Amino acid sequence: MGNNINNFCSTCNNKEENIEQDYSNTTNNKVKANNPMFNSFGPQDQTSKPTFEILSYTDNSIYIGEVISSKRNGIGKFVSSKLVYMGDFLEDNFDGFGHMETSKNINYLGDFKNGNKSGIGIQFSSLDNYIYEGEWQNNQKNGIGKEILPDNSHFEGEFLDGKKHGIGIYIMSNGRKYEGEFKHNKIHGYVSIKYIFRDY
Repeated sequence: MGNNINNFCSTCNNKEENIEQDYSNTTNNKVKANNPMFNSFGPQDQTSKPTFEILSYTDNSIYIGEVISSKRNGIGKFVSSKLVYMGDFLEDNFDGFGHMETSKNINYLGDFKNGNKSGIGIQFSSLDNYIYEGEWQNNQKNGIGKEILPDNSHFEGEFLDGKKHGIGIYIMSNGRKYEGEFKHNKIHGYVSIKYIFRDY
């Protein structure tokens, strides 16, 4: 994943610098007026070759990046009062690989599908040191993953709809280790309990 992140960020930064340089010398209206994708009859049909644009919206959000057929398609950056996203877009949605940071200092780096966190990704918060790394589906933890909680306890195993559900290992901050089946975030069925002694 490290090489993908470095290549992705390098590409975004180069393209973003070009866009922001153009933006400093013109207004959004001038960008559209001088863009061959637009004419007096509206957007022209360009289904394969992207153009770079700066788009602003009524809620004061802004998009800087690639556009095809008047939609966000390709690599771009979207900034609103709630979040900042930089990565792949498809048909106006976050789709592909990207990095999203919310106004609550929650970061997600990984796969997106149709605007949702779906695939493999890591989410972390700088406020409480919460970390989850693993599989996602429709913005929920779904599949195999590892979760580190603010109290330094951690769980590694199966998740369903954002909850511990299935087979897993849960180690509490006091060293108690539960290994077995979980259901809706609770221990369920047979579970092996051990203590992990630590040196302080």
